[in-house]
Amino acid sequence: DISATVDPGTEGTTTTNTATVLSFDQEDPDLSDNSDSVSLTVVGIDLVLLKTVDNRSPSAGDAIVYTVTVTNNGPFQGTGIEVTDLAPTGVSFDSYTVSQGSFQTAQGLWDVGILASGAGATLTINATVDAGTNGQTITNHARITAMDQTDLDLSSNNVRADIIVGSTDLAVDKSVDDTTPSEGDTVVYTVSMTNNGPHDASGVELADILPS
Repeated sequence: DISATVDPGTEGTTTTNTATVLSFDQEDPDLSDNSDSVSLTVVGIDLVLLKTVDNRSPSAGDAIVYTVTVTNNGPFQGTGIEVTDLAPTGVSFDSYTVSQGSFQTAQGLWDVGILASGAGATLTINATVDAGTNGQTITNHARITAMDQTDLDLSSNNVRADIIVGSTDLAVDKSVDDTTPSEGDTVVYTVSMTNNGPHDASGVELADILPS
């Protein structure tokens, strides 16, 4: 028996090992079976990770949905696949669904398990944008953290989705039609409010108490 180690960097390649009888003292009437070969293919896979968010410019308190998809582009079956997706600061994970495997919210660990060549799996996370995040850019990362095989292309194993939490710039302008009235005169105050954006404003209230 000969024990050998498969060299690194050989994923996806096929190697053939041949044994041949070189010499012997007797005569062999049949030389056709004096050599034999065995081939092995080094297993490698190409996992592709994709992450999206349904609303890239939400307001604080809004519900958003992250979708993470992992696909095995082959050429072999992938096993022991794990993806990590932790809730970023400023966003709270509320619930999730997976097309296969299990997800641990606290650790952000999605145990995908087995993916046949050409197969994919999806993790959907329902989340809420935290209060006090107006104007912030919040980045959520997802990355492939485990597999039993070697990935032939690591360029798509770490992905991100950004949101820019909405903020508004409200400007109030007040004027009066006569700044030097006499006693008993009627004056007209005009109050205007402008939302300079970049997002819509909701729940806006304005107080204007007349002086005594």
